Amino acid sequence: MKRPLCTVGFTFLLWLTVLTYIGNITFTLILALIAYCAFALSLLIKKSRRSLFVPAVCLSVCISSLLFFFSQSNFLKVRDLAGSEGQIVAAVKSEPEYNIAYHRYYCKAEIISIDGRKYSGNMRLSFSTEYEDISLDDFVIGNVIAFDGRLYEVGSGVKDIVDYFKSEKIYIGANSIENLTVTRQGTKPVSYLGNRLRNKISTSLKEHFSSDTAGLLTALVTGDKDSLSDSIYNDFRFIGIAHLMAVSGMHLTILAMGAGLILKRLKNKKAKNSLLSLFTAFIMFLANFSPSVVRAGTMYLMRLRADSTGKKADSLNSLGFALIIILTLNPFACKSVGLLLSVLSTLSIITVSLPLSEALSTRSGDVLKIKSNRLFSMHKAIIFSLITSVSVMVFTVPVLADAFGSFSLMSPIANLIFLPLSPILITIAAISALMCSVSFMPGFIADIIEGFTRLCVSVADYLSQFEGFMVYVESEAGVLICFIACVAIVGVGCLARWIYVKRRYRKVKNKAVTN
Repeated sequence: MKRPLCTVGFTFLLWLTVLTYIGNITFTLILALIAYCAFALSLLIKKSRRSLFVPAVCLSVCISSLLFFFSQSNFLKVRDLAGSEGQIVAAVKSEPEYNIAYHRYYCKAEIISIDGRKYSGNMRLSFSTEYEDISLDDFVIGNVIAFDGRLYEVGSGVKDIVDYFKSEKIYIGANSIENLTVTRQGTKPVSYLGNRLRNKISTSLKEHFSSDTAGLLTALVTGDKDSLSDSIYNDFRFIGIAHLMAVSGMHLTILAMGAGLILKRLKNKKAKNSLLSLFTAFIMFLANFSPSVVRAGTMYLMRLRADSTGKKADSLNSLGFALIIILTLNPFACKSVGLLLSVLSTLSIITVSLPLSEALSTRSGDVLKIKSNRLFSMHKAIIFSLITSVSVMVFTVPVLADAFGSFSLMSPIANLIFLPLSPILITIAAISALMCSVSFMPGFIADIIEGFTRLCVSVADYLSQFEGFMVYVESEAGVLICFIACVAIVGVGCLARWIYVKRRYRKVKNKAVTN
């Protein structure tokens, strides 16, 4: 089997997605048993044993079913506590965030015990310092808190919202907090340092830039959108480029290229790749190990490892390995919109954009008789940008329609416009974060960055005014139609590419026979 990790990883993703829709743990256990029997049977068949594809798929279905079974069982066990009151002990995992709409604070905490019984998972704490005798100073990451509270079901039974909380491993909520006591740990967890660092970057940027610019720069560097204004984020989402706010492959590649230029004079390849690996791990840490950055970071680390050993990394295998890691740690991450968009965008580039742009640029270059290497490189980059803009949209439309009930036909145009602007935006965001954090930001540089950032925001705002490009999908049937249409488009594209490759192979073969 050529790509075992790819086969296992995407089997995990597809099967766990199916199981989240089914939701029945008894049925899941039966499916796991059937898959295991199919795996054992496939090993007895010589042909399937040699290819290993069928055994790998069956074993992957069995393992992913078991992972879902245990995770779903634990979720239901915790959720059944909703509506009760009790003594809760939990460890704070995020600092309180104020929701102006509800005039309440919310934070994430890891469950240690409820009424003396141990549970696993996270809970969402909801409280108001105005009406409850609570100090925000008590909610420091790493603090273990004990309190009397009422448990409630997060998401109010709405499946999409519940799935979102499950993807964050938040299984239940607690409010009406009373008699809160704190046990301060001697050492803070690593997440505490990451939170401090993100807050430091956000605060430093606000000291040198306007609130909108600082919020956008913070989101580009850390993926933290708390300081980003709703209007800017909605504009970016409306035109289909909200993925810029999630630290992923493009961000990591650009930042790694910058680090690579600094380490350019280091001749020892293994030492250089080791330092780049540490830098990649730091970026993942800074972005709080979100699923999209873990996906990108894992793929880049595998690429560095292959480069150090003199091999060539297989992108699809790397993508599959990243999915195995993410979904093993949290099977419910299959419903993370950020992860799905990141995976599908990457898949579209690997399977469609790269090969198709290579074929079209070579063919059109011959037709146009482009002889200059520089002109051909520009020609190739333009074709790649066009194809990538369309292919990413086609691959991600079903997820957008299912998650948000809409998608924008403006997406290819906006992506084409922002494709050359994005590297500049990400680079200046990283430079700004570094310079502001050490309090070295000359005024004229700040003005240039402010002006360029505002220009990008203005372009996004202008494009978002074309409301006719927004397509609304208000039913499950509409989502299904979008999915079938996108699969059909991808299928036609793959068939066209296969025909092109076949014809080219025949021409080369006939030419060789003639000679």
